[in-house]
Amino acid sequence: MRAGTVDLALTAPQPREPRARALRWRRLLTEPLGLAVPPDHRLAGRKRVQLAELADEPFVVLRSGMGLRTIVEEACRTAGFTPRIAFEGDEVATLRGLIGAGLGVSLLPAHHTEEPRRGERAHLISVVAPVCTREIGLAWLADRLLPPAARAFRDHVLRTRPPRAP
Repeated sequence: MRAGTVDLALTAPQPREPRARALRWRRLLTEPLGLAVPPDHRLAGRKRVQLAELADEPFVVLRSGMGLRTIVEEACRTAGFTPRIAFEGDEVATLRGLIGAGLGVSLLPAHHTEEPRRGERAHLISVVAPVCTREIGLAWLADRLLPPAARAFRDHVLRTRPPRAP
């Protein structure tokens, strides 16, 4: 956005940067995250888990700098540990496959594990402490005039977002 190549960006989580005052961001939705584990994992039969129970587990995460990676690391810190990163990927589908193959665990949005693809068998468990979510929002630069199409899109998205998104 700062370079002027895009007018709007869907982001998760809310961007945090030194010049954030020039950035406008509105939450569109809050998405629950669950703990994805391989089918034969010691916790696979559980319905709920505390993240601290995973302190010694290998984690598979998105590469550094990606929003979901930041959220996973912050949730683990809140639970009292630094995740031991076993593998990194560029897409959630890759993480799902690595988890299904038994190579680690991770926090994933629930909709990414509802319909596993052939050979992917990640099992999702609800995390009760800390509560794990990600906020998805729309960002734009406050000091840049949006082109009419981008302004109309932004206004439509903000007008039609779910009612619980402040």
